[in-house]
Amino acid sequence: MGLVGYLKEVKGEMKHVSWPSQRQVVIFTVAVIIISLLTAVYLGIFDYFFQEGIRVLLNESLSNPTSNALEVTDITTSTTSPESALDTTSTDTNLETQ
Repeated sequence: MGLVGYLKEVKGEMKHVSWPSQRQVVIFTVAVIIISLLTAVYLGIFDYFFQEGIRVLLNESLSNPTSNALEVTDITTSTTSPESALDTTSTDTNLETQ
């Protein structure tokens, strides 16, 4: 079956299709638009409340540092300096005992 035969069969099958009336097309189109808008509003409302809830939670944790929020420590108070960590002249007691 070639392309021409296929197109003839498609044309024959399209005659059997029950197409909606213009009135039905308009009604279904309006219904889809209304349902889409209602869904967008519904999701937008939930998004707004979740956003505000997260904003409240973050503001509470920032204003109350003793809460369960992660603590940030100052690394400049460390007693080891980077130079002493790289110092290879220090002796290791484990190596001396072997």
